Amino acid sequence: MAVYLIANIEVTDPAKFDEYRQKVAPLIAPFGGRDLVRGGDVRHLEGSLPIRRLVVLEFPTIEAAQRFYSAEYQPVLKIRLASTRSDVVLAPGYGDVTARLSVPGQERRFVRASATSGLPPEADIRLRCTK
Repeated sequence: MAVYLIANIEVTDPAKFDEYRQKVAPLIAPFGGRDLVRGGDVRHLEGSLPIRRLVVLEFPTIEAAQRFYSAEYQPVLKIRLASTRSDVVLAPGYGDVTARLSVPGQERRFVRASATSGLPPEADIRLRCTK
């Protein structure tokens, strides 16, 4: 099951943080990771959580994410810690929809909608595999 590394980062030293960004980018893919969200314009819809710079990385497993966080990342982590204030968590995904929907023409019905999706909990969500 996919796992997500979610970081809320407040940059305190932009020059050092730029060095961090350049060095961390090539370290993600060897562990099966990929960027889903990296900075950008975060718009609050509700609440007052102080989000500065939001980063979301996806890894195929919790073990892959933990291997990324140890190993070669440790020297680069020191640069981030010296240039930011941040909160970082690993969160498991809800499941792998693509693995459950992999036969061409197959259709699956999902009835669980999250509170933030804007859909009622009993929403009828249908996905169809086209390849």
